[in-house]
Formats: sequence, structure tokens, C-alpha cells
Amino acid sequence: MYRELMQAMAGKICAAVICRRCKADKYILFPDARGAYLKWGIRLLPQYVSQNPSERIIIVSAGDLVRREMAKAGIGNIRCKKVSRYMMDCLLSFYAIQDMSKQWIVVSARRPYDTGAERLLGVKGVTFRDIIYYDIYKLDGELT
Repeated sequence: MYRELMQAMAGKICAAVICRRCKADKYILFPDARGAYLKWGIRLLPQYVSQNPSERIIIVSAGDLVRREMAKAGIGNIRCKKVSRYMMDCLLSFYAIQDMSKQWIVVSARRPYDTGAERLLGVKGVTFRDIIYYDIYKLDGELT
């Protein structure tokens, strides 16, 4: 328990430093560098930006894979901030105990805690794309 609290305190400090240096409206965290969350998180990012045009967005990731995938998708107008794997874990520990959902978006249904959204996969045609579109990015309208 002590270790988790210390990790969350380190996450609070890291979040404050990132917010002070980057001065963005939204921070989108990609904790898992592989899999469907990365694929659909990057693919739906332009639609998120178009529905929130006044927001300055910073992508926070623990590796270069997110930046490379954004370059492949032709997304060059959003800045990326790379942090260590440990700092990502600290940020997620802090996110788990402090409600930061107005400013931070975590593109994962498992981290920092399991939301149970993955149990819906396959039920009436629900896909990872639907989970990211409606649950994580909270976009309006129809999927494009």
C-alpha cells in the first residue's frame, strides 16, 4: 500500500511538471503501446480533434511506437511527450486516486483500473473501436 501511494505522489509531481511545461487543454495517455487500443486510439484521434477544435492536445506515451504510428497515419499537428514506463505507471496511479478525467484521457479500459468495458466486446457487435469512440474519447454522432 505504501509503495502505491508513493508511486501516486510521484505521478502527481510528474503530472504537475507536464502540465506546467506543456500548457495543454487535454492530455491523452497511451499506456499500452501495442494492441487494439493503440490502433483505434490513433485512428480516431483526428475525429476527436475535429470535434474539439479549440483544445490544445498533448499525447503522453511511454515509448516511440505511438509517435511512429501517428506519423504513419499522417497526424503531425499534435505534439507527443515521451515519458519512461515507470513515470507512466506513476501517472496512472495518480489518475486512479485523483479525478483528472476533465483534463486527462487514458486510452485503455484496463489501466489504471479495469472498467469492465472489455466484457462488452462481441455483445451485439461491440468492438474496440466502439469502446474507444464512445467510452474513452466520448465522441458524439455516428462512427466514420
